[in-house]
Amino acid sequence: MCDNVFDNDIEKIELPWIVFKVNKNTYAVNSDDVLSIINMTDEVIEVPDIQEYIRGVMNLRGSIIPLIDLKILFKEDSLDKIIDDYSNMISARKQDHINWVKELDRCIENEEDFKLATDPHNCAFGKWYYSYKPENNTIGFHIKKIEEPHGLLHEAAAAYNNCNKDHANCQREECLKDILDKVKEEYMPEIISILDDSITVLKNNLKEMIIVLEHNNFKAGIVVDSVLSIESISNAFEQGDMNKEYYNTRFISGVGKTDKTGTTVLMVNVDNVLSKADDIDLEEVEIPEEVSE
Repeated sequence: MCDNVFDNDIEKIELPWIVFKVNKNTYAVNSDDVLSIINMTDEVIEVPDIQEYIRGVMNLRGSIIPLIDLKILFKEDSLDKIIDDYSNMISARKQDHINWVKELDRCIENEEDFKLATDPHNCAFGKWYYSYKPENNTIGFHIKKIEEPHGLLHEAAAAYNNCNKDHANCQREECLKDILDKVKEEYMPEIISILDDSITVLKNNLKEMIIVLEHNNFKAGIVVDSVLSIESISNAFEQGDMNKEYYNTRFISGVGKTDKTGTTVLMVNVDNVLSKADDIDLEEVEIPEEVSE
């Protein structure tokens, strides 16, 4: 029998691992350290003058436990920043769209040819729309609803230019009114509405979860984006063997692949993560009466 190529394999642990996402990365904690997995609750109590990565505390079956936001601890974008960045991007794209419509309106009012792009792929909004690849599939499906009204909007601009060139063969006033009504009353509001609603769709899809851990008699929750699976990890390597593409921090003990799905995961060093909250004096935290009961 040949020797194992990897001399530093972590000893195989029979207990399964909880596999979860934080932003773009996939992590795992061993189920031996996991007490429960719950949806993010509105009953998180903020703690003043605390480290940024402490989201607050919560009452878990009579025990007050701190919540560690892994996004911030791992120096990734916070949930608020992700939403703010997306909202700012949508606001900018809405302005592209509004500017295009304003110029069409001005041209119609002044009986000038419309010089901006009539090809929906070539306007400022279209260049963004056809190159934008959201990581969230639900957002992608929602944004796709823009394609039809956006295309109709550009068809209306082309129809206006044609009307300008061949107005002898159309009822010009009626034609222009029809174009403006469709642009300003149908296509533009529909696109704006889809863009605005996409922010709500994003927020609804960023439903965080809490994995409650207990290690060395200390309890805390870690805030994650989603729990993907519960699987065994038999092929795992310590931090010293990790490729540079992986995190090389004290919060990651190694890297492995799950047995069932073959997902590459970063294995969380629970002891080091929880140590970031063990200096919080929970007895000093003021708990509202209705929560502490």
